[in-house]
Amino acid sequence: MDTNRRRGAFETLCVALTCLALSTPHARAADVAQLRQHVAYLADDARMGRGVGTAGLDEAADYIAARFGELGLAPGGDDDTYFQAFEATVGVEITGDNALHANGQRLTVNEAWRPYAFSEVGHVKAPAVFVGYGITAPEYEWNDYEGVEVDGKIVVVLAMEPGQDDSTSAFEGTSVTAHSTLYSKAIYARERGAVGMLVVVGPLTDEDDRLARLRQTGDSSSGIVCAQVLRETLRGIVPDLNLESLQREMESRRAPISRPLNVEIELTVELRRERAALRNVIGVLPGADPHRAVVIGAHYDHLGMGGTSSLAPDAHEPHNGADDNASGTAALLELARMFATAEQKPPQTLVFAAFSGEEIGLAGSEHYVDHATFPLTFTTAMLNMDMVGRLRDDKLNVLGARSATEFMELLEAANDVEPKLDLIAKGDGYGPSDQMAFYKKDVAVLHFFTGAHPDYHKPSDDAHLLNYEGLARVTDYVRRVTDAVMQQELTFVDQSAPAG
Repeated sequence: MDTNRRRGAFETLCVALTCLALSTPHARAADVAQLRQHVAYLADDARMGRGVGTAGLDEAADYIAARFGELGLAPGGDDDTYFQAFEATVGVEITGDNALHANGQRLTVNEAWRPYAFSEVGHVKAPAVFVGYGITAPEYEWNDYEGVEVDGKIVVVLAMEPGQDDSTSAFEGTSVTAHSTLYSKAIYARERGAVGMLVVVGPLTDEDDRLARLRQTGDSSSGIVCAQVLRETLRGIVPDLNLESLQREMESRRAPISRPLNVEIELTVELRRERAALRNVIGVLPGADPHRAVVIGAHYDHLGMGGTSSLAPDAHEPHNGADDNASGTAALLELARMFATAEQKPPQTLVFAAFSGEEIGLAGSEHYVDHATFPLTFTTAMLNMDMVGRLRDDKLNVLGARSATEFMELLEAANDVEPKLDLIAKGDGYGPSDQMAFYKKDVAVLHFFTGAHPDYHKPSDDAHLLNYEGLARVTDYVRRVTDAVMQQELTFVDQSAPAG
C-alpha cells in the first residue's frame, strides 16, 4: 500500500473510532469496583488456587457462568449450557521401557535422565540441534530458532531464560517470564517441526543440576518426546558441546546461539496418565452480522496448591493467581457487561470465552478451536487477556500485532485517548497463552499483557497487589480495539514457518 493510501486508511479508522467513542453509552466504561469484585472472588484462598481437580476451579466456572447469565448472553457450551466440557491429564507415572541411547551409550532413566510429565509417549531417533534456551520471544527480540533447521530433529535446550538471575537481563531482569516454562519450550519446538526435546540446566544458572521430580501436575502432552538430562550425561554423549562457553557468550552478547550437534539421539518414553474433566465457560452476544465473530478470551485456571509449574516449589498453599489470570477473567466479564448493556447490537457476534486448562498446556483453548462455538472460518480475530492487572508506567504489551496486516495501525488508532498507554506492539501469534491455539488455525490474534513480575507463579500473586485503575484502562483499551476490529476486514499474516 502506498503512503497516501495508508494515511487515508489510518485517518478513516481514527474517525470511525472517534465516532464510536462519542456515541458510546456511559454503561460501556470499565467499572473499577466490578473488576475488583471479580478478582476478589476468583483469587480468594477459598478457590484453592483454581487448580485442576479442585472445588475452587468448579466454583470459579460457576461464578463466570452466573455472570454471563445475568447479562443475558446466549449459552455457547454443550447442550444449551455455558459449559464446554473436555478432559485433561491430572496425573502421570513412568511405566514400561524408557530408554535414552546416544554415542554408543544406553543411559539409565531416573539416574542420568528423566522424562517430563508433559512428554508425548513414543520413540524417536533423530539428529540433535542445540537451540540455546529454546525460546521465541518477539517482545524481547529473542529467537533461538532463527537461522537453524530443526524439522525432524531433537532439540537440546537450556533450562530457564537468558539472564534469569541478572537484574539487567534481556528479558525482565530477575522477574521470570512465561517463556521460561518448559511446556512452552516444548510447544515452540513442536511448532517448528522438532520431534523431541532434551533440557539441561546451564552451568551459569543459579539452580542445582539435578533431575526434577515427575509430579502429578496436570501437564498434558506437548506432542513431542521430552526429557531432562544431567550436564554430566550430556557431556558424555556430546563431548564437543561446551555449555559454559555458549551460555557465557549468549549472556555477554545478549543474543542467541544455535547450531547442529554431531550426534544422533534415540529416545523412548512410556508414561501412564490419569485424566479428569474440565470446563470452558462460553457466552455469546449475537451481532448484526451473523457470519462474523470476534472471540474475546482469558483463562480462569491457575496452579492450585503449587506443583512443578510453581516458582515456589516447596510452598504447598494456594497460588491464587490474581494477575495470572483472575485479572484477565475480570476484564473478560467487564467487557461482556459493557457490550451487553450497550444500546446497539455489536456489528459482529462476540464470543466471550473463559478457558480452563491453560496452565497445563492450553488444554481449554486447544479444545475450543477443535469444537468452536462459532466456526473458525467466520472468526475475525481472537483477543486474549492474560496477566493484565499490573499496569506500570503505562506500559502495555500487545503481542500478535503482526498476525494481521491492519493491526499495527488499528492498535495505534485505538490508543488515541488520554492518558495514552505506552504500547509495545509486536510479534506473531505464538506465545505461551491461549491465543496460540487460534493462530495455529489461521485466525488473527492479539495478546494483551502488562508484564512479568516477581510474584509470577508464586503464592504471593494476590488480589491486593493489582492496579485496578490500570486494569480498567486496559479493559477500556481492549473494548476500543474490539470496536475497531469489528469495523473492518483483517488480512491474516502467517508467520508460523520456521526460519531456515
